[in-house]
Amino acid sequence: MLCIRCHKFDSRIRYGLESIGAKVVLTSGNSVEDIKRQISIFGELLQQQQKAEVLTGEIDAKIAELADLSKQDMPALIVYGAPGTFMAALPNSLAGDLLTLAGGNNIAASYPQLASYPQYASLDMERIVESNPEAIFIMTHADPNDVRDSFIGEMESSKAWNNIAAVKNGRIEVLPAELFGSNPGTRLTESLDYMYNALHQ
Repeated sequence: MLCIRCHKFDSRIRYGLESIGAKVVLTSGNSVEDIKRQISIFGELLQQQQKAEVLTGEIDAKIAELADLSKQDMPALIVYGAPGTFMAALPNSLAGDLLTLAGGNNIAASYPQLASYPQYASLDMERIVESNPEAIFIMTHADPNDVRDSFIGEMESSKAWNNIAAVKNGRIEVLPAELFGSNPGTRLTESLDYMYNALHQ
């Protein structure tokens, strides 16, 4: 049994794997609900349905806990970055969903999605300045310091950059890759806690 999570999965690969007798289950992980479904699928495949129910119940309890804290939505931006390439995470991405559930207001929510990466959008400096995010979070699989410095260097080309609240207050943070850069799986509650604390510190 092979379980694959991928934004774009070539059907030829699937058929190739199935032709050699492998069973393939395709899943997505672009939201908290997607990951809960993954956990349920694995629970069924491994005959651990009860354990899966416990894990998804813990996620639901964490979401309810954060909702009860009723903090005011904070305008924030999540950037996926590699040196020289930056995209804004939309609400239909996992990071965007986590931001919303933790009490953040994703300023990129209305940005047009990229055709090749529909969970992300191009950065729009003019709109970022207009929205004035109070926090900017960066996700990366590369060296976090290099990516952070590269992002700041690129944004500093706009004179308005230093007027953004997140910049003035030094609230530009690289998120832990294991909790945000890839599917955190059963560590999803840690991702939610981290985002909540980062927003409301």
